[in-house]
Amino acid sequence: MCVLYVLGAIYVIAVNYTEIPHYLALIVKSAITPAAGEGAFAGVSVWMAFSWGLRRACFSNEAGEGSAAIAHSAARTDEPIREGIVAGIGPFIDTIIICTMSALVLLMTGTWNRPAVGTVTAIDGDRVTVTANADVGPKIAGLYADAVQPGSALAVYVKLRPGDEPRVVVGDITEVDRAEDAAGRSDWGAVRTLVLDLSKVTGAERERMALLETGQPVHLDITGAKLTAFAFDTAARGFGKYIVTLGVCLFAFSTMISWSYYGEKGAEYLFGPRAILPYKFVFVVFVFLGMVLDKFSTVYDISDATTGLMVLCNLPAVLILSPVVLRAARDYFRRLDSGEMPRNP
Repeated sequence: MCVLYVLGAIYVIAVNYTEIPHYLALIVKSAITPAAGEGAFAGVSVWMAFSWGLRRACFSNEAGEGSAAIAHSAARTDEPIREGIVAGIGPFIDTIIICTMSALVLLMTGTWNRPAVGTVTAIDGDRVTVTANADVGPKIAGLYADAVQPGSALAVYVKLRPGDEPRVVVGDITEVDRAEDAAGRSDWGAVRTLVLDLSKVTGAERERMALLETGQPVHLDITGAKLTAFAFDTAARGFGKYIVTLGVCLFAFSTMISWSYYGEKGAEYLFGPRAILPYKFVFVVFVFLGMVLDKFSTVYDISDATTGLMVLCNLPAVLILSPVVLRAARDYFRRLDSGEMPRNP
């Protein structure tokens, strides 16, 4: 699954290879000083970037959680340190290689700060008229035309100021007005206005509707895997749908297998072997619920909360046991370097 995703990312990066030095420098620079927000990136604060990066990093590499250790502890080896070194390869591949490639794909394709689909030009109750942005660039013009269809969701950025986290109102497109004579124009260039329906907006978004005014930018409501697929599509239209869908399916399947095993061992340790079957039943039920929830962000929020609890419980143990690990590591490498232990047993 890693090979398929990495090959797809390499293709996108290769298409934009001249920009690699610039965006690697941008990553390093932005880690030290906040990047100026533009387009869809406007309003993203340092704290927001840090908190979301921390959440995804914990979920991606499991470092400090104690979960991956359950799988590695089942390995047959006479040298625990050797297995620990093998375990360290996981975070390196997940975070350093795959996440860096994903970041480069999002940056080099311009998806991270993609221009607005349009701006609000009229507000009539729950009906919002948006004038399309004709200058979106050749990379994404066709993708905007594919995405902006009746039934698609658009996010209106409300009262955005530099340094503020994006506050949005999301509505569904009900009408798309295209120019009658589009001869010689691109498919996106033919789009003139869009109409959004905000009648289904509830909760905090309903309160934000009072802040709606003309001139506010409107963006495609795409995040997570959809955003990554959009970035892949800028290199080859339709490519992202297949490579990201396949990658997400494989990653999700492997995650279900591993976390099912982790939970099973935890249930067995706490409640005995009889707890394994009830645990498996509960696990399958939650997998189903995760598939049918209206907002997938609920799944993210639950996983982030439970992952945070694991880190909170595990890190004190890591700190307490670190002197033991250091002594064992020194002994292992001393024996390896002195020839007492064969390098290829």
